[in-house]
Amino acid sequence: RGSSSLRDDGEFAQFFAEPFDATLLSSTLIEADADASYLARLNGGIARLERDAGAEVSANTNELVEHIESVLELESKLAVARERAELVARSAHRVQASLTAPCDRLRGHAAELRRLYDACSLLRDLHRLLYLSRRLRELLEPEPTDMAMAAEYVHEARVILANSDLSGIDAADAELPRLQRAEGVVVARAVETLAHGMEVGNHADIGMALQTLVNLHRLREYVRAAVRSQCDKATAAVASLSLAGVSSCSSPGGGGGVAAAAGASSNVQ
Repeated sequence: RGSSSLRDDGEFAQFFAEPFDATLLSSTLIEADADASYLARLNGGIARLERDAGAEVSANTNELVEHIESVLELESKLAVARERAELVARSAHRVQASLTAPCDRLRGHAAELRRLYDACSLLRDLHRLLYLSRRLRELLEPEPTDMAMAAEYVHEARVILANSDLSGIDAADAELPRLQRAEGVVVARAVETLAHGMEVGNHADIGMALQTLVNLHRLREYVRAAVRSQCDKATAAVASLSLAGVSSCSSPGGGGGVAAAAGASSNVQ
């Protein structure tokens, strides 16, 4: 209430202006040569503010005490929480320090195991490649025997060379020419056997050649070539037969030409 009276008082209104500049007010009063009565009124206003503030505090003592107690309690809880947070942080640092070295060791062991596994896989593929090369020599030298099995070995060796980097290994480099020769022998023998079997109608040769090409995973390629070759031969034979029949019919004694054409047809069959 006292504060409202001072605010309404024109002499004290300047103290409630925003923003309030104490230095500027003091300079103004000095320049205006304020008299003692004005200073006395200022002191009276200060006394009134002190009385009003004291009365306000007395009227709200319980509420202020509760606020103070709440603040003190909150400070106590914050102090406890701060201590616990610091304790947790120190524990986390200790745990991190205790786990860093084992984790680093585990990473190192994992890298070693990975390299060891890669080396073992490479050695396994190399050993298998050398075994396949030896078995191919046994099957193909001095004369080819089991072509279907040899074709399986050739295909497996090709897969190993495609999936594993064996370049730079002397044993593998030494076997590459032998494997290439072996594949060439198997393919050539299969194609030759297929062509011969189709020429003479030998189903055993045709079956063996087809099985060899299947094991090589190259059946479609060579069967298409063989069928195309047979079609070309049949076309050439039919064309030759047609030309022979035409020439026989146009010559004197065409009956002989017809008989010759019939004989040629039986030979093609």
